[in-house]
Amino acid sequence: MPRVFLLSDIGNEPDDAQSLVRILTQPFEKLSSSGLPVYGMDGVGDGKDSEGSKRLVKAVDASDEPLWVPTISDQDNTGSWIRRNRPQLFYIASVHHFNRYALAAWGGISGDEYYNFPSFSNLDVVSPEWIQENIQSVGALGAKYPDADFIVEGDTPALLYLIPNGLSDPEHPEWGSWGGRYGPVTYGEGHYADSVDAIKGVSGRTIMSSQATVWRWREAFQNDFAARLKWSASSKFHDAPHAPVVVLNGDRSRKVVKMVVGEEEQYLEPSSNNNNPGRGVGRLELSDANAPIIAVTMPSKESLRAPGRNRRPDDDKHMHLILEVSDGTLVSYRRVVFTILGPAANDKTATDGKKPQETVHDEFSSTLEDRLG
Repeated sequence: MPRVFLLSDIGNEPDDAQSLVRILTQPFEKLSSSGLPVYGMDGVGDGKDSEGSKRLVKAVDASDEPLWVPTISDQDNTGSWIRRNRPQLFYIASVHHFNRYALAAWGGISGDEYYNFPSFSNLDVVSPEWIQENIQSVGALGAKYPDADFIVEGDTPALLYLIPNGLSDPEHPEWGSWGGRYGPVTYGEGHYADSVDAIKGVSGRTIMSSQATVWRWREAFQNDFAARLKWSASSKFHDAPHAPVVVLNGDRSRKVVKMVVGEEEQYLEPSSNNNNPGRGVGRLELSDANAPIIAVTMPSKESLRAPGRNRRPDDDKHMHLILEVSDGTLVSYRRVVFTILGPAANDKTATDGKKPQETVHDEFSSTLEDRLG
């Protein structure tokens, strides 16, 4: 897990307590501190530092590594103040008309019927019956999971965003995660807001929405939660199911694999029982010896460098491959980013020591320097 400092008005609504139960199934090592026992802006100002605020400052100063601060309340308008006064600060927030929660991506966790947005996702796994059987009746921690008043776990996408499962990288909100997908509101500033995904159903109908960036993963993150609760109720590893481990190029981690490739070249991901890796980028080893071979063909130069929506045709281009591996219930991922260098980089004099550009890999193109300002 990355370094995380969670802010929550935990006793205010049931969904806050629901989110806390879920996050406690993750491998966090240190526990909580209290804020001031006051309401809203009464706790803001000189001389009103709390144990929690002091620990936040200390945590920021303790390391040069990023500190992720999910705040699942924003109850005193601190968030909007930060975005106005510190526009370069990296910040992810759904922004919409005040109190119009139905517009926010986070509703995709369970709000299909409550907020009346379309989806193809399975609502059974957020139903009261499923939650009672798979969450509330499992161990001492599950027993603390309250019934929902509005929607189930509306705050949880902020936490799901940070769970390392091989799908995502917190430094790249535009790539997508269990907690949704987000893009820069203004290039050169740090605020990222809701993006959209387009999902095609079996009927051929396509739904495009911000909520789709969350509900598309619903079965996966709900089954993961149920499995982790079973594990928390037993001291024996094998008493609970565990997600498969994807080993790619000998790497068992969940890190994104990055490779520089050529235009129109084909790269193979042979299965573990294949003795001829050929020209491939490596080996995809699964517990199932009959895993298929995956062929990936890079686009042509004409396609990659075509003008039009392609604002910077000569920039490095990036193609993403997401490997999703399942045992039928639990899912693991590995993301591979293929980078095709731009024309300047392919000049030998320009390629010595050349590294691919770090970019916002979305329907837009922007360098990391543009993003951070």
